[in-house]
This record gives sequence, structure tokens and C-alpha cells, in this order.
Amino acid sequence: MESRSALRHRNLQAIAALIVIAGLASCVGAPIVSTGAAENGTDVHSKTARSSSYTLLYSFRGGKDGANPAAALLDVGGTLYGSTATGGDGKKDLGNYGDGTLFSISASGSEQVLYRFKKPGGFTPESGLTRVDNNFFGTTGEGGQGSGCPQGCGMLFKITAPGTLQVLYYFNGSPDGAGPLGNLLAYRNRLYGVTSSGGQRSNGAIFEIGLAGRERVLYSFHGGRDGASPFAGLLDVNGLFYGTTTQGGKQKCSSTLLGCGTIFTVDQSGAEDVVYRFQGSGDGAMPESDLTELHGRLYGTTYYGGGTTLCDGGCGTVFDFDPGSHTESVIYRFQGGSDGIHPAAGLTVMNGKLYGTTTLGGYNDCLIITSCGTVFEVTTSGAERVLYTFRGPFHNDGEVPHGGRLTPVNGVLYGTTLQGGAHCNSSMGCGTVFAISP
Repeated sequence: MESRSALRHRNLQAIAALIVIAGLASCVGAPIVSTGAAENGTDVHSKTARSSSYTLLYSFRGGKDGANPAAALLDVGGTLYGSTATGGDGKKDLGNYGDGTLFSISASGSEQVLYRFKKPGGFTPESGLTRVDNNFFGTTGEGGQGSGCPQGCGMLFKITAPGTLQVLYYFNGSPDGAGPLGNLLAYRNRLYGVTSSGGQRSNGAIFEIGLAGRERVLYSFHGGRDGASPFAGLLDVNGLFYGTTTQGGKQKCSSTLLGCGTIFTVDQSGAEDVVYRFQGSGDGAMPESDLTELHGRLYGTTYYGGGTTLCDGGCGTVFDFDPGSHTESVIYRFQGGSDGIHPAAGLTVMNGKLYGTTTLGGYNDCLIITSCGTVFEVTTSGAERVLYTFRGPFHNDGEVPHGGRLTPVNGVLYGTTLQGGAHCNSSMGCGTVFAISP
């Protein structure tokens, strides 16, 4: 099974290849005007799009401040908290940024590093932070002292706002899981999450852990009809947890021999039930995102599928799921052009509409000339509108918004791009934090 880290690196390699093929052609987007740039690594580098309300809050430098944010931001009283998958050690050469950071950033773009990860401890934090009382909890996808993985199976940690980190649990691969990637769910003073691999059968696991660090495996995926390789966090619906797997389910579906993924439920006793199996053509394939609830229905995205012929395997979908009848319906199929391609993040509800990002797309010929991703709005009836198209190389606005869902704060949506921005290698960049107002 392909891990989320492996998939992310594969996507980046494909993007880099497209940039070379296109002669480093820039992506299409609105003009950007510089409103000032500070010289130190913790001040704002702000650029605002003329034709939209997009604002670049911060460009990561790839040194001590971090690089490649790959998770959702957490709002605490108007201050945003997040993680970068690499960076933190002060080195700026491409591919040698460090082992990841935890950071905070103000609405004006002032960034502060709370913690810098370092091997052989946990590293590569690809999940966001979860707040319980005055503490933050999170995971790293690799590293730690667990013995079941070549580079460590990841760890679960607690961190206070001033930056004191405490390791609560080291994953061992088997039977407890490896590679925790999705956000943790806090429920009744316990934390619930998934691992993308490991478990009793190496196909991932669902776990429960107390705030003091005592871990229990609720369920280990078999890798067949019950699903495999969950990347996203869990959603609480009246005490029953809903989640997705990227693979497994219906075997030999139209997009892959490994199964196109599932929607599942699990209760606190560990009883797992698959409530939907993706077919891979019209209904979508490989849901990497967590689910969102609106008016008693669940909404999510699939990275592939949808039946669009322009994309190999489909350009991805936005779907609606009815928990009562266990029926799924696609409300939007991405076409692979100006509307975007391959949504990896979950959806955010604001004012009755759904908001999300696509990792690629935004240009009407995205399979020939590189494209940098979009921010989109979609109604529950399926009317989609692109709010912003990232331009990427040489334009400093960011590219590849591969992180978690957008974070709403007072009518403004905040998010991250995995690469792009004003610093690091000119054609790739170390990532950004941005804001956009619909």
C-alpha cells in the first residue's frame, strides 16, 4: 500500500517533470501586487491578488522557520497553529530542510516556531494539531523509538503553547499501527485516530489513546472489503465515528486492483462497519480527506475517479453521503482544467456552502502544462466556482495546496500550500500560508 508521504512525493516529482516539459511555464492566475516584504524569517511577506480577496500571509524560507506545510491550521482565538513536514534545522539547500516544525501565525502574518523536530525522534508531522484544554496534541508520520519500521513508525505527542513537547506514545508498526497522518479526534477526554499502515495486517489501524498516553487498537484493517490505508482523521456523529480509507473495499474496481476506498464507521468498542465502497468510475476513487457534516449529511472528496476522461484515473470528485440510507452521490466531478484536479483536502462549511482546494489544475490543459491548484466553492446542489487559481513558479503566491481543509476565522478562510512562495528554490518553493475571503 502506498503511504501518504510516498503519494505526496510522487505528486511532487510529477509536478517537477511537468515544469521541465513546459519550459518552466508559469501557471495562470490573477496578477499579484507586493505590499511589502520583511527581511527576517518571522515577519510577513504579503502579496494580494487584485482580482480576488486572496492574501499571501507568509512564505516559508526552508530554514529554521520550516518548510512544506501539509496539514490544516487550527484557530485558537484568532491565532493559527500548524505544522511543516520538513524544515527547522536552518539549512536552505533543496531537499535538506530538516525534520519538521510546529508553528503559530497571526492574522497579520507574523510566524513563530514553537518546536523543531529532529531525528531519531519523531519527524515529518503531516497532521494538524488538536486542542484539549490548554494543550495541543498531534502526531508525526515517521521517527520515534518504535522498532517495527526502518525509519520509525511515528509518535503521538502533547505540546503546550510555549513549546514544551512531551512524547505520549511511540508506534511500533505491529500490532498498533504505523504512519499516523490524519488529525486526532478529541472525544470525552480521549483521542482517536488512524494509522495509514501497520496494525495486525499492515493495512492500517484505528486507535484510541488516553491523554496520559495509554494506547488501545480499536480495529486493524484486513485490506479487503473492509478497506485499507486510511489517511484522514475521524468525524464524530453522535458518538459514532466516520472515516475513509484510500484503498480496499470493492476489489478490482475501475481505477485500481487494490480497491477504490471506503467510508466506514467505528464505535468506541472497536466494531467497524463499511457503509460505502467506492467503485472508481463515476462515484470517485481514493478518498484522502476527512468527512464534513452539514444538515445531517456527510460531504467529502475523492482524489481520483469521477469518470472524467481527461485525467488518467479521473480528476476527482466532491460527494454527498447519507448516513441513514448509506447512499453516495457525486455533486461535482472535476474536469481537470480551470476547475482543478485531484482534491486531497476535506471540505469546510461556511454560510451553508462547501469550500476546498485541489492540489493541481486551474489551467485548461493541465496534463500538458503544469498547473498549481485552486481554491473552490461548491454548493450542496453541485454548483462549483473557482475562487483562486495559484500561479506558482516565479509568482510567489504558492502552489499545490495539499494540506488539510481550509480554516474559517470571521468569514475568512486560511490554508497552506505545500510548495511555492517567495523563498527556497525558485521553481518549487518551501510553501505558504494564505487567506482568502469568499
